[in-house]
Amino acid sequence: MKITKSEFEQFKKDCLYWKDKYGLHDWEVYFQHKKLEDNWAETAWDIQSMKATISLTNEYDKAWDTGKHLPKTAHHEILHLLFAPILASITDDKYRKQTCIDEHRIINQILNAHHEKT
Repeated sequence: MKITKSEFEQFKKDCLYWKDKYGLHDWEVYFQHKKLEDNWAETAWDIQSMKATISLTNEYDKAWDTGKHLPKTAHHEILHLLFAPILASITDDKYRKQTCIDEHRIINQILNAHHEKT
């Protein structure tokens, strides 16, 4: 199935909401709507320039409920930016496309705590 342009626009708004909520004002964020092979979304960032690109897939599995999952996915991708300075400092990795399993575990714990009530 396809993610519509209006769903993509809402995803961007949700990302910007969480970016503002976490005070990530130093980050310049760009968005892409394209086919992703293994993810619904992904975030690539450069800690030196404080620029990030958040990509959202344009196709998804029938089992994915966009109304339920897109807001949580937006939150998830912004949390990658929240952790970016920590990850860059402990791994000496200035550019990241893929993140470690521990980062995803922490992000998912935050999301589950927040989104189980909403």
